[in-house]
Amino acid sequence: DGAIINTRVIGVLAAGLLGGPYVGLLTALIAGLHRYLFDIGGFTAVSCAVSTLFEGILGSVFSARFKSGKMKQTGIFMLTAVAEVGQVVIILLISKPFDAAWHLVRQIAIPMIMMNSCGMLIFLKTFDMVFIREEGQFAEKCACVSESWNRAFLI
Repeated sequence: DGAIINTRVIGVLAAGLLGGPYVGLLTALIAGLHRYLFDIGGFTAVSCAVSTLFEGILGSVFSARFKSGKMKQTGIFMLTAVAEVGQVVIILLISKPFDAAWHLVRQIAIPMIMMNSCGMLIFLKTFDMVFIREEGQFAEKCACVSESWNRAFLI
């Protein structure tokens, strides 16, 4: 019905969690503006732009907790689900006509909440695995340099 089902929450929420408040808010502003300009005049353009800003703020608020390791997978899943529920509420509050918004929300709410919450876990796990791999490679390089350095000065 002219609405766009998306995974925007993953990028915006992850930017807030991983990058902190400035990165989260800037990402939300850019993504929200992009969403609005992508579909100017669409009945969900404003509500989705506003919900994108909400999602960036949410990620920014939980950034310190996430970075300190206090958010486990269940918490990340629930945070993403809350962000998506927030989007649904914002769509219902802002989008006109209400009947069209209600029809849209009934169709997309459950799939978007579940898929984006799972997608956020997959994204962050992948990010974590890449980061751990790079740390391991860096440690190996440092060990090689250290070993070479020791040989150069011990001979």
